[in-house]
Amino acid sequence: MTVETGYRILSKEFQEKIIRVIHDKSDLIVSKIRTNVMTNNAAEKWKHEDEVLPLSRLIRSGQLVESGAHMLIVGEINPGGHVEVVEHAFVMGQVKGTIHAGKNGNMKAVIIGCFQYPAQLRIASSVRTIDKEEALTIATRLSIAYLDKENNITIEALDQYADTKSIFAAEKGGR
Repeated sequence: MTVETGYRILSKEFQEKIIRVIHDKSDLIVSKIRTNVMTNNAAEKWKHEDEVLPLSRLIRSGQLVESGAHMLIVGEINPGGHVEVVEHAFVMGQVKGTIHAGKNGNMKAVIIGCFQYPAQLRIASSVRTIDKEEALTIATRLSIAYLDKENNITIEALDQYADTKSIFAAEKGGR
């Protein structure tokens, strides 16, 4: 039997007392006590996972910027600049440096930005560099980089990607 406490927080001692009373007064065995209240640790973890770190700056050569969740950069990443995020990376500007989304192995992470030569894109353990020829075709548009079925980084125009797929279909919230 499971005891539902709703939105009440019960101490360990009180939980043990409830289990004893139910056991002494009936033949029922309590297997679990469940609550709708989230612990502070669980709330902190949830907040951290869904957090977006906003930055409005230029990432220069030699600089490293990191985030434990998502990152939104309004600015540029210059050659030699490094950005590393656990989840998705969004750059409203030019990406000429190194950007690593899913750095803890998240293979569903994406990178959005205007990718230019000599950008290096990393998603989980996959790496792709933007050469001069490719930069001529993609540098003028907002693009999305993601891992395909073979774990290769694929780049598409964001507007075309959004027509056929949803970036956040598997994420919490939305429809």
